[in-house]
Amino acid sequence: MQEEWKDIPGFEGRYQVSNFGRVKSLDREEFQKDAHGGYSIFRYKGRILRQTKIGQGYMVVPLGHDHQCCRVHRLVAMAF
Repeated sequence: MQEEWKDIPGFEGRYQVSNFGRVKSLDREEFQKDAHGGYSIFRYKGRILRQTKIGQGYMVVPLGHDHQCCRVHRLVAMAF
């Protein structure tokens, strides 16, 4: 079986999930306001994200700027 990656709905172009349950961020550039009122370009290098087990035994991963925790099995179900 080959690992296949798909975009996570709501996070297209930023995060992907695989059919093996791994989650990764993608390489991207974002414009953000800096402390001086101007804008800066932030470059993010993609990587496999670390997962954490919560009390019920589910694996979660933080996504987005607010780091909302998403259950990995739900991300796989939404993408595939």
